[in-house]
Amino acid sequence: MNIIEKQKGWLSREIAEELKISPSEISESLNRSSISGSLSPDKKKVIKSAFLSFLQYGLRYVFPVEPGPVECGMPTGHSADILKDYFISEETYVWPRNLHPKGI
Repeated sequence: MNIIEKQKGWLSREIAEELKISPSEISESLNRSSISGSLSPDKKKVIKSAFLSFLQYGLRYVFPVEPGPVECGMPTGHSADILKDYFISEETYVWPRNLHPKGI
């Protein structure tokens, strides 16, 4: 997503610094993305149809959701302030207070 945001030229080193991960992790991610078909062979252009397909169908396998018990906490996911107007749900998902670093 960082590559999509930049649209024009970018360097792996810059992305690594922005995401606070090593350049080798960026390189490996770019290689995997190219092999999967979500990034062009030159690793400079995101194949949007493949990326959107991954978001729609694959994300749940990479980051499975396991709702826990009803608790107080910080709204997250579709319950977060920035997203709640776009989803219809009777449930509010939160990051439980005991798991939040600041104990909110």
